[in-house]
Amino acid sequence: MPRKSIQSKDRVPKRLDFLTEFMTLRHLDTQDIADKLNITRTSVYCWFRESTDDVRLSYAIRIIEDEGFLLQIQLFREEKDLNEPFYTKVSDLSTENGDLRLRRLSFLPLTLRKYDIKIKDVTAKMGVNISNWRYWMKNDDIFLSRIYQIADVCDLNLRFLITQKELLDNISGSRGRCLTEIHSTSVSDISSLTGTVN
Repeated sequence: MPRKSIQSKDRVPKRLDFLTEFMTLRHLDTQDIADKLNITRTSVYCWFRESTDDVRLSYAIRIIEDEGFLLQIQLFREEKDLNEPFYTKVSDLSTENGDLRLRRLSFLPLTLRKYDIKIKDVTAKMGVNISNWRYWMKNDDIFLSRIYQIADVCDLNLRFLITQKELLDNISGSRGRCLTEIHSTSVSDISSLTGTVN
């Protein structure tokens, strides 16, 4: 699938640009998304408003996976770290002690551990209680605005990779290879993180 950008150089990138671009490539509109998730079209439209620009990670994953693709999210500090993607699916992870409870959000504690960042320091900088973090982990879901905020307070870059599942599965021993990079952005490209929610 060829890379196609729908971004204009004259406008500030938004958090949901990766999802907007994916929808364009797959010829999906807000009604298609609403039908997939069994919600109203108005709800989907609200995600993309400039004042909102946010959605639950579980919804983004479901939209992408229903089309036969895999969403990968990576928080990284240096370019050399790009060789180690952190996936959102437990089947792509080797977790400690056989703990498979974390699925979509496994990349968060793995990333913090890699860079020796304490969760309590992250939540303090975010202005939220540690119970918020526990809630996100327990429910295995989080708003994308919170992921951007975590990246911001940890001084990490953020990128979203969308890969065709069948192509990824056919490459033996190369689970980390990115076949299609739909959108890659740095937190510093996002002008505002206002309106973040739990």
